[in-house]
Amino acid sequence: MYSSDFELAATEAEQVRELDATWFKAWLPIAMRALSVGDFDTARAAYNSMAETSARGATTASLGLADIELLAGNFGAAQKILEAGIPVDEANSNNYGLAVKYMALAEALLAQDDSVAALEAVEIGVGLAGSTAALVPAALIYSAAGNPDKALAISETLSQKLPPQPRAYAALIEALVALETGNHVQRGSRRSRNRESRAGDRATDRGIGNR
Repeated sequence: MYSSDFELAATEAEQVRELDATWFKAWLPIAMRALSVGDFDTARAAYNSMAETSARGATTASLGLADIELLAGNFGAAQKILEAGIPVDEANSNNYGLAVKYMALAEALLAQDDSVAALEAVEIGVGLAGSTAALVPAALIYSAAGNPDKALAISETLSQKLPPQPRAYAALIEALVALETGNHVQRGSRRSRNRESRAGDRATDRGIGNR
C-alpha cells in the first residue's frame, strides 16, 4: 500500500469513528500510517485506543502492540505482551487470535536465542491454525529454528491446495529452506514430485487416470 493510500484510509477511518466509536478496526489505518513512517509512539497510541473499544479490539491491539516491539527489536517486551494476551484469547475461545499470537511469540523467543521454547510455541500455533496465514509464518520459524523438515511438511500441505496463493507460498517456503540448508537439488526434485502429484490428481478428477 502506498503512503497516499494510508492517508486516505486514515481520513476515512476518522469519519467512521465519528459514526461508531466502538468499531475497533477504525484505529488500524492510523497505526499502519504511523508504522509506515517509523512512528512507533503514534502506532502504540492508536493500538492502545483500539484496546479500549471492545474485547475484539483489545485482542487485536495486543497483537499489534507486540508487532511494534518486534519491529523495534524489543523482543522481551513483545514476549511479555503476547504472554499477557494469550490467556485472554483462551478465555474467549479465540483460536485464530491464539494461533497468530503463538506464532509471534515463537518469533520473539527465537530472536532471543530460545529455539526450544520457540518451537514449542509454534507447535501450539500450528495446532490451532485454521488458515494459510498462520501456517506460512510457522514454516518460516521452523526453518529458522533448524527444523526444515517441518517447514517442508507445511509446504507440502500448501502445495496440494487448489487456489494459486497457497501453492505460491509452498514454493516460497521450499526456496527459503533450500537457501538455509544449501539443498537446492532437493528443492527441485520435491517441486517436480509435487507437480506430478497434482497432475495425477487432476487426471483422476477428469476420469483420465482410470483409463
